[in-house]
Amino acid sequence: MELPLEDEEHPGVPLHYGCNVGGVHLAIHASAGFTGVPTRDAQSPVMVLGTSNVRAIAERLSANGVQTIGPTDHGFGLIVSFRDPDGNLVEILEEYGALIPSGLPTGSG
Repeated sequence: MELPLEDEEHPGVPLHYGCNVGGVHLAIHASAGFTGVPTRDAQSPVMVLGTSNVRAIAERLSANGVQTIGPTDHGFGLIVSFRDPDGNLVEILEEYGALIPSGLPTGSG
């Protein structure tokens, strides 16, 4: 899988790697020292996917039996965290000020 990963750095977040894939932002963080949910295995990366409605995603995950934490305010956005079937940490992020496909700010409405 050839992903066009680029270095990314945000205030308060260590250097990590990310790219846009089919309209979804994918970010890969090292788990060591990650501010989210503690990881079981420090060798396992943290996967972060972007959305325009993290609350709807959290509700859908919970409705399907997935144990989640959040949404939690991290200052730059809301995050819901869960583990995949292999125990890897996955986070869904709704960044403050991010745009939804219609071009309207996510906080409107």
